[in-house]
Amino acid sequence: MSGGGMSMGSMSMGGLPSNFTFQRMYWAVVGTAVGIAFVVNVAQYALFRQRIHAARRGDPTPAKPKSIPAVFFATLTALAREASHAAPPPLRLGGRRLAIAFPTVGATALVLGNAVVLVVLSLYGLDTASLRAREDVAFRAGFVSVAQLPLVFLLAGRNSVPGWLAGSSHERLNGLHRWSARCLLLTATLHMGYWVGAWAPYDYVGRKVAGDPITQRGFAAWAVLVWIALSGAGWLPLRRRWYEVFVVQHVASFVALVALVYLHTPAEVHGYIWACVAIFFFDRVLRAARFLGANLAVLHPRRRRRRSGGGGGAGALWACEAELAPLAGGATRLTVRDPPIGTWRPGQHVFLACHGVAPLQSHPFTVASLPEDGAMEFVVKAERGGTRRFFRHASGGGKQGTRSVAIEGPYGGAIRPLRQFDSVVLFAGSSGATFTVPLLRDLVSRWRKAAAARRPSPSSPPPASGSTSRLRRVLSAIDARGDDADGATVTRYVRFVWVVKSRGQLGWFAAQLSATVAEAERISRASGSDSSSSGGGGGGGVGGFQVRVHASVYVTCDETLAAEHGSLLAGLPAAAKRRRTVGEGDVRGDVDAIANAAAPVCTCSGGDATVSSGAKAAPWPSQPSAHDDDAAAAAAKQPPAATTTTTTTMADAALPPGLLVHPSIALLGGRPRVRDVVRRVLERARGESAVVVCGPAGLAADVRAAVVGLSDERAVHKGTGAQGVYLHVEGFGY
Repeated sequence: MSGGGMSMGSMSMGGLPSNFTFQRMYWAVVGTAVGIAFVVNVAQYALFRQRIHAARRGDPTPAKPKSIPAVFFATLTALAREASHAAPPPLRLGGRRLAIAFPTVGATALVLGNAVVLVVLSLYGLDTASLRAREDVAFRAGFVSVAQLPLVFLLAGRNSVPGWLAGSSHERLNGLHRWSARCLLLTATLHMGYWVGAWAPYDYVGRKVAGDPITQRGFAAWAVLVWIALSGAGWLPLRRRWYEVFVVQHVASFVALVALVYLHTPAEVHGYIWACVAIFFFDRVLRAARFLGANLAVLHPRRRRRRSGGGGGAGALWACEAELAPLAGGATRLTVRDPPIGTWRPGQHVFLACHGVAPLQSHPFTVASLPEDGAMEFVVKAERGGTRRFFRHASGGGKQGTRSVAIEGPYGGAIRPLRQFDSVVLFAGSSGATFTVPLLRDLVSRWRKAAAARRPSPSSPPPASGSTSRLRRVLSAIDARGDDADGATVTRYVRFVWVVKSRGQLGWFAAQLSATVAEAERISRASGSDSSSSGGGGGGGVGGFQVRVHASVYVTCDETLAAEHGSLLAGLPAAAKRRRTVGEGDVRGDVDAIANAAAPVCTCSGGDATVSSGAKAAPWPSQPSAHDDDAAAAAAKQPPAATTTTTTTMADAALPPGLLVHPSIALLGGRPRVRDVVRRVLERARGESAVVVCGPAGLAADVRAAVVGLSDERAVHKGTGAQGVYLHVEGFGY
C-alpha cells in the first residue's frame, strides 16, 4: 500500500482520479445495491398492506394483480425469481455423505458482480502490461482492498444495517459475508502480486521481505486473510464439527487482520479501519444490551422462577430456565415458560446457552411455538457436542430436567408474511418442522381471528346503512390495521408436507399438527366451508372464500407405520368419522393413487429408525417414487393399483387412543413427488402462491428445482403475474 512511507492515495496517475475516488466509487456501488434492495423491500411491504386491505374489503382474489402497475411489477418479479432461484443439482460424491451444493444463479450473479466491480476499479485506466505501471496497479488494488473491510464487518454482525434496510437477516447475509471476504482476498492478492511483479525484475523481493517492516506486515495480513477464507469454507471440518472453536479463532483472526492492516497502511485510509471497529462494537453492544435485558433476573422482579433445576447462584442471576424433556427419535424438547423477551414471529430463532449442561456454548434454535402459547419451545435434534449433551441430560430425568438458560434474540424471520399469498405450500424434512409448523399454526390462528371478527356480537347494534355504514367500515379497517386484531388474511389454502424417518420423529409435532388441522376443520365448518370438500372456491369461508389445510406426513424408513395407522383408522367408530370415495385422478378431491417408495432396510429401536447393518440409506432422489396425496391416511393401506381412495375427517381435535395423528392427516410410506405437490397447488391458485422449505439439502434442491421448472412451464401467466411463486429456502444448519 505504501512504498517507503509515501502515500499514493491522493496522487492522480495520467489524469485518472485519485485512489481515494476509487474507494468512494466502490461504496457508491454498494450503496446503490443496498438502496435497490431497500426500495424492493418497501414495495413488497406496500403490496402486503394492499392485499390485506383488499381482503378486509371482501375481494375474492386479493393476491391477484389487477392494475397495470401491479401486473407490471408482478411480471418483473416472476422473471427475476425464475432467474435467481435456478441452480444446478447437488453433486454427490460417495453416496449421500458428501454432496457439493451449488449456489443459486442470483447469489452467483451478486458475488460475480462484486468481483467484477472490484477488478475494474483496481485496473481501470492502467497499463497492466507495462513494468512501470505495476506499482500503480499495486497501489490502486491496495486502496480498493482497504475500502472493502467495512462491508465484510457489516455483513458479519447479527445486527446488520444493510440487512435491516433490505429486509434480510444475519444468517442469510452470512454467505455474502464469506464471499465478500474472498473478494477481499482477490484484490489483496492483486495488490501483493503486482508489488512482487514490480520488484522481481530487480531481484528485490527478498530484501523487501527481510528488511521492510511495512512489507512484512502486508505479507502477514495476506496470510491471515488466506487462513480466514480457508477456515470458513463449509467443506472443511472446522466450521461444521467444532463451531465454537471456529468462532473464537475467527474473531481472533479478524482482530489480527485489522491490526496488521492498520500498521501496513497510511493514515489517510485508517478511517475505513476505524469504521470496522465501530461496526464490530455497535453489534456487540447491541447484542449485550438485548442479552442482559432478557436474562438478568434483577430486571424482571415479578417473574416467578421455578428452581427445580438446582441452578444455585445462577438461578438468582438469570431470569430464564428451561425444562428439558427427551423425545423419541433422539431429540430434546426445551421449554422456556413465560419468556421475558416479549414477542417473536414464526420462523425466528434465538441463541440459547445452557452453561450448566453445555459450558461456553450458544446455539441458534428455531422457536417451535407461538407467543400465544405463553412459552418458547425448541425441538433440538441430538447431533454432536452441545445438542447431544442436552439429550443425555434430559434423559437423566428427575430434577435434572430443568436448568437455567440464557437466550439472545429473536433473530431471523426474513420470510415475507405468508398471509399475503393465496396458497401456501410448506415442506419440512425431519427437524425442519420447527420452522414450518409455527408458520402453519400462525395462518390457522389468523383464520380463527378473522372468523371471530366476522361473527356479529349479540349485543352489537344492527348494521347501519348508507354513508354511516361506509364510515364505520372505514374506521374499523383503520383500527384493524393498527393492531391487526381481526387476523385479516389473504390465504385460503395451505398444503403441509412433512418428511420423517420414523415413528420417533413423527412424535415431535404430531400433537401440534393434529390440533392445528382439527382447528382448521372447525373454522371451515363454522364459516360455511369444509376442509374436505371440493376445492374450487367462491362463497362461504373466512373473508369470503373457503379455507383449507391439507397435511401429509411421509415416512421414509419405517415400512409398517403407514399400514399400522391405516388399521387404526379402520377401527374407528362410525360416529367419529365420515368417509367418501373419490375416483383416482379426480381433481376436485385432489387425490392420486399411492405408490409406496422403495425404502432402505430399517430397524426401529427406541422409537427411532436406524439403518440396519449392511444397508446404506438412499439419498434424497431427484425423482421420488412416492406420489403426493391429499387423501386421508386411510388411503395408505390401499394397493397401488386401486382406483379409489378413502378420505377421513374427524370433528374434534382429541385423538382416539393409539392413533398416531389426526385422521385427516395423510400418513404415507415413501417420499413425496415435490413437483406434483407444487403443481396441483398452482393449478388451483387464484393469485400469487408461496412455497417454503426447511430440511436437508436434497429436499431444498428438489423444491427449488420444482418451483423454477413450474415457473418456466407456466410462462403464459407471466404476462399477468397472477400465478407468481414466492420461494423461501430456510437453511437446515448453521
